[in-house]
Amino acid sequence: MNGYVKDPAHEALDDAGRRRLLGTAAQSILTALLMMAANVRKIQTIIAISAASADSPARRPRRRRTPSLGAWRPKAPMISTVGPDPPLVS
Repeated sequence: MNGYVKDPAHEALDDAGRRRLLGTAAQSILTALLMMAANVRKIQTIIAISAASADSPARRPRRRRTPSLGAWRPKAPMISTVGPDPPLVS
């Protein structure tokens, strides 16, 4: 969102020369209005994209060419069922 608001073709929030107001309150109000304009622009883009995707035919989902990771199982470790080694007697 930071780069979206700083876009020089639209809001240009990082360009202080485009906000020639004196005072912290005026700067804050203008910044809030610029953020609102960026949000409205983003909402309009989402609506346009969803309308365009509703008009286009549905795409078939792509099939996976490799087996899924859920199908992979590690081999069971070799566990000895015999008791511990007998003590060494010298």
